[in-house]
Amino acid sequence: MKIINKKKFLTTNIVMIMLILIILIFISKCTLSHVDIGYSKTFIESGDTLWNIAQYQQKSNNYYKNKEIREIISDIKKVNNLKSCNLSVGQEIKIPTN
Repeated sequence: MKIINKKKFLTTNIVMIMLILIILIFISKCTLSHVDIGYSKTFIESGDTLWNIAQYQQKSNNYYKNKEIREIISDIKKVNNLKSCNLSVGQEIKIPTN
């Protein structure tokens, strides 16, 4: 195979390499964004609500310092794939921690 236009060939290759690097950087940022997050497990007891759990986490968990209660509830629901705020006694939920 003979390269007819070397300038066009080099430009195309440089652009392709840059695109690949940008994609790799983006993917690594997305996958590493949750690496430093740990989880603790909590078992639901009688009388527990997501609101009470969120209030406790706001005070005692550095991960949730300076966050609104509703934001904490939303995050806990997302982490645990909860569709509603209904909890069952004995249910295990994960709580993000630092």
